[in-house]
Amino acid sequence: MFQVLRKGSGTDKVMSQRRPDHDRPGQWVFNLGDTPRIPYRLPELSAELSNGGSLLWITEGEKSAEALVRAGLVATTTPGGAGGWRTARPHCLRVFSRFARVNIVRDFDDEGLRYAWDLRLDLESAECEVRILLSATTRGDQ
Repeated sequence: MFQVLRKGSGTDKVMSQRRPDHDRPGQWVFNLGDTPRIPYRLPELSAELSNGGSLLWITEGEKSAEALVRAGLVATTTPGGAGGWRTARPHCLRVFSRFARVNIVRDFDDEGLRYAWDLRLDLESAECEVRILLSATTRGDQ
């Protein structure tokens, strides 16, 4: 449906999102327009739910989610990371709230704190058990 592109790292990191241009096959449009903001790794999340999985890890970005997946956990993020929850909420909450337990791993900054609390409030309203954990690095997703 869309791609998230990452260039650079640390404070020089630049993220952009693009979707296929349906009018020009093989080309891209560098905005999401009205594309649904689905959770990262949605097929894997759906498979986990089908197999009775109950614990989900939510991070602030794809790189952190992939690190947790490599450790054997079921992990995801929202498009736009910490700053994207409000636009991603309708589609992501529909999936996230199907998990009984959710661990939110937040970065060590104000935006990460707001993201974690917004997620927590929405998920607790959906009767999920939620924990907020601080990322192992104090510099966030680098």
